[in-house]
Formats: sequence, structure tokens, C-alpha cells
Amino acid sequence: MPTPEPQIGTNGPEAQITVVTDAATGAPIPLTGIAAPFDVMTIVARGPGTWSPGRTPRIELRIHGSSDTTLVRPLESPAPVIVAHVFHVPALRAGNYTAQVRLVMRGEHALAESVPLHLVVVR
Repeated sequence: MPTPEPQIGTNGPEAQITVVTDAATGAPIPLTGIAAPFDVMTIVARGPGTWSPGRTPRIELRIHGSSDTTLVRPLESPAPVIVAHVFHVPALRAGNYTAQVRLVMRGEHALAESVPLHLVVVR
């Protein structure tokens, strides 16, 4: 019998990109043929423990490639243990990119980072 996956955040801080969709229709899109603005659904968990952020706790979606951008969602105090957020990414120049979501509690140090997701933007 398969072992169930532990709930996100049970074992500590985590960050995940869960789905990439077309911003206009909400339909999932192929990651190798993005041609318009898109949305990135993210989920982060700060893990068990107390709330002890710095001055700028936030969720960041960092996109690196032909042009770099960082989208930010500030966290208010006290933030929930698990936060789901959709980032709207405007049209990017054609090229290869990586996207990564990060949970930052203090300064620039990430408490959790997702696995980089590879994207190809076409025009």
C-alpha cells in the first residue's frame, strides 16, 4: 500500500509552484510554448514553529532569463502557516526562463525555495 505524502509544511518550510495557466482563460499551458501573459499558482509553508519574521516577510516569484523580474507578495503578521498565491506574469520577451518561488522571512535569505521550473516564451 502506498504511503501518503505528508502535508506541506509538516516537516519544515517548503515552497512549490503548483500550476501555470493562461492568464486570459485559466487553462493550463505547455511550459515550452508560452505566448501571452500567464499566471503561476504557488504554495509556501513556513513549517511548524513560531512566527518570527524580519521587517519584510514575503513570497517572491523570481523569473530569470532573457529579462529578469521578481514579483512580490508581502506577508502580514501573523501569516498563516500555509499560503497559496497566484502571481500574474505579464508578457515576457521570447526566450528561455527559469521560475522559482521563495519564502523570505528576513532580509534576502530564503527560508524555502521551490525547484526551478523551466519555461520557454515564444512570440
